[in-house]
Amino acid sequence: MSTYALGLRSLSPRPVLAYFAVRQEPDVLSLIQPTQRWGFSRCVNRELVWHQWTPTLPLVSNSYGIPEPSLDAPLISADEVDLMLVPAIACDHQGYRLGYGGGFYDRLLQSPEWASKPTIGIVFEWGRLPILPHDPWDQPLTGVCTEAGLFWLIAQMLRQNSLVQPALKGGNPRNHQVIN
Repeated sequence: MSTYALGLRSLSPRPVLAYFAVRQEPDVLSLIQPTQRWGFSRCVNRELVWHQWTPTLPLVSNSYGIPEPSLDAPLISADEVDLMLVPAIACDHQGYRLGYGGGFYDRLLQSPEWASKPTIGIVFEWGRLPILPHDPWDQPLTGVCTEAGLFWLIAQMLRQNSLVQPALKGGNPRNHQVIN
């Protein structure tokens, strides 16, 4: 996976939210470039709080052993964000994802200030499946990115009224597919 595949070279200076991979999640740290602002989460009372982070800033481990920015790293609010990269073990063609069961991203994406943000599930191609079981509280993603390409989920884009077009400008169109 590359910044080219995700089209991140052409995004605005607004932050892209990412994650520190654990267990079987794809690692996105190779995407980090100094020209793009990045945000990473801290778990605070079963909620995700986003902080700006660069590789020069310190990390701490949370109670789950996941690295996160230090408490004094600058905060990022929802209105500053263009795109969120979401970790996944598996994603289906409807945009539902399988995570590790904590519900952190589902709770975040249910809140009004985050509900319209474009979300791309990052998963290995073997984890992109036709269908996954899902519950009423599960929030579908706008797209799925694997090493095989970027797959936009048009139903979620329309539902969210997403502004994903800027992310399409810099990527290779051969690696972009729209799935209804």
